[in-house]
Amino acid sequence: MPSGVLKNLIITVLYPIDELPADWTRAKIEKWIVIQGGVHESKLSDRTTHVVCSKKAWSEKVSSIQKSLEFKAKGHKLWILSPSWLEDVLRESRKVREGPYSWEKLDEVATGGAPRKKREQAEDGGPRTTSGLMTQLFQESADPFVVEAEKKRVEKQKEADAKIAREMAEAEEREMEAKKREAKAAEAVFRKGAKKARNEIFSGILT
Repeated sequence: MPSGVLKNLIITVLYPIDELPADWTRAKIEKWIVIQGGVHESKLSDRTTHVVCSKKAWSEKVSSIQKSLEFKAKGHKLWILSPSWLEDVLRESRKVREGPYSWEKLDEVATGGAPRKKREQAEDGGPRTTSGLMTQLFQESADPFVVEAEKKRVEKQKEADAKIAREMAEAEEREMEAKKREAKAAEAVFRKGAKKARNEIFSGILT
């Protein structure tokens, strides 16, 4: 079952976002946010807690980003985040700290004196808690015990990815079944009404 990791969060996603997987359509993303307990709002407001945008939108400071920064300047608690945050939350089905994904902090890392690897990660939108990064970690290590530990973490991550995929598929299937039941119920009511109407017509003819 969905874990509700986005409960009490009001999220505005600024499309398009090329950094997310190609098969993550707008409809799917918004549905998954709701499944995980969040609220998706297409327009930014003073209720918004999280804004997810592409690197391009952040760099060009599009109107919604400017408005977000104005809200923050007025003391409104608002996160402006890389798409990697949303991807990691939905894939892992768990809460993920916003700080490492904040575009403001990523800018500081990218332009500051951070190590090269951190600068490269910042340019890519922050850390992604996926098996790919874990694989990179244990390949870079010469310690066989670390390698084995990281392999286990990779397998665990794959299981987590598969779990959330199953949960989302089950949620979609339940929704489809509910719609089918509603359609059948409506059809039954219609047939019952039609039958009653025919009986009344025939009864009138006979009398």
